[in-house]
Amino acid sequence: MGMIGYFAEIDSEKINQLLESTEKPLMDNIHDTLSGLRRLESLDRSELRKQFSIKRLNEMEIYPGVTFSEELEGQLFASIMLDMEKLISAYRRMLRQGNHALTVIVG
Repeated sequence: MGMIGYFAEIDSEKINQLLESTEKPLMDNIHDTLSGLRRLESLDRSELRKQFSIKRLNEMEIYPGVTFSEELEGQLFASIMLDMEKLISAYRRMLRQGNHALTVIVG
C-alpha cells in the first residue's frame, strides 16, 4: 500500500475530536494569561503616584534587602515562566495525543 493508501485510512472525525479536545485547554490558558494582563493594566497607577514618586516606590524595601522593583520583576518573571510552562505542556499533550491518534488510526 502506497502513501495514498495511508491517507485514505485516516479517520477525519477522530482527528477533529482530538483537535477539539486539545484546543479548549490551550485556549483556557491563553484566556487566563490575557485576563491577568488586563488586571495589571487596570491598576490605578495615578493613585500610586500620589502616594509615592516612582523612584521612591521602586526603592522602597518590602522585605529586608528586597526592594519593590526587585520583587515585582521576580513575580513578573515567575508569572511569565509559569504561563510558558502551561503552554509548553499543552503543546506537548497535543503532540502526544495527535501521535497516539495517528498511530491508532493509521497503524
